[in-house]
Amino acid sequence: MVPYPGVPFYLVFGGRKLKRIVLYTEGMVHAKAMVVDEALAIVGSANTDMRSLLLNYEVGVLITSQAEVTQVSDWLETLMQGCEEGVESVGAMADMGEGLARLLAL
Repeated sequence: MVPYPGVPFYLVFGGRKLKRIVLYTEGMVHAKAMVVDEALAIVGSANTDMRSLLLNYEVGVLITSQAEVTQVSDWLETLMQGCEEGVESVGAMADMGEGLARLLAL
């Protein structure tokens, strides 16, 4: 069980290696988007789990046009205004249960 539905386990525990984790609290955003060094953006439908990456058909677009990269970056910054910093640890037992569930999910 994660503290918020939809927060993946690797963000809760692996997040110590990430620079910043935020939780959007003003609703749900299903989009997957990232901006890299303000030079390129990736927007798509793929979740970062084994089922989405290996079994499902997903789509994504790599954006290199500076104008469009800036638009994606601005949109993400707008979303960040509705976010809270950090997520809470769920504990070792919950983590083991999630690990077992992930093994059985494929």
